[in-house]
Amino acid sequence: MRCPSCGSLDTQVKDSRPTEDSSVIRRRRVCLACNFRFTTFERVQLRELIVIKRNGRRVPFDRDKLLRSVQIALRKRPVEPERIDQMVSKIVRELESQGESEVSSETIGETVMAYLRELDDVAYVRFASVYRNFRFTTFERVQLRELTVIKRNGRRVPFDRDKLLRSVQIALRKRPVEPERIDQTVSKIVRELESQGESEISSETIGEMVMEALRALDGVAYVRFASVYRNFREAKDFEAVLDELAGEEESTAMRK
Repeated sequence: MRCPSCGSLDTQVKDSRPTEDSSVIRRRRVCLACNFRFTTFERVQLRELIVIKRNGRRVPFDRDKLLRSVQIALRKRPVEPERIDQMVSKIVRELESQGESEVSSETIGETVMAYLRELDDVAYVRFASVYRNFRFTTFERVQLRELTVIKRNGRRVPFDRDKLLRSVQIALRKRPVEPERIDQTVSKIVRELESQGESEISSETIGEMVMEALRALDGVAYVRFASVYRNFREAKDFEAVLDELAGEEESTAMRK
């Protein structure tokens, strides 16, 4: 093994030990020429991989480059370096186990995203935003987890973003709000739901979040949505909401 300091090939292994999962051998070495000490890692390699880039160019697979990409996505996240290295090793093993000596960069990217989604939501979004070159609205649609909605009657159904969007659009019909702002509002609601850490969410929670968002966006749309969601039956129900909005506006004006 060549010394990284002076380039001498006269180096000696001073200590060898396996990692916790025994998938890697860590060796401490010393250069006999300059006494420089360094560490090397020995890993099992099933086959030499060639990466096919998007432009068709072929380059040798580089584990260290993959590791650096994952480390950047996980920067300042509460994930131990050992877990990061183990995850990268699993990704490499999965790629090698596919039976092909050539693998596309798209396959590598999708594999990394699948592992990051399980490991850390924020790192997943970071990596996906670069890998898929997201614009703002697309970035907001990255799904952190599958959500199930618990209806008022106890029935469970998959969360449907498009259904939520249609409800908000109906409330905002003919209101002076751009489609982009509507879409961004819905994306923020979805992100807030996903970030609660639960895979099941009640329809009441969704309704309250939508009303809160609409209250800040457009008073008329808020009243429209609330009238359906809260099932207003009498004029006093509307009056109560309108008084509430009027009180907020008056309070805002006084602060100004």
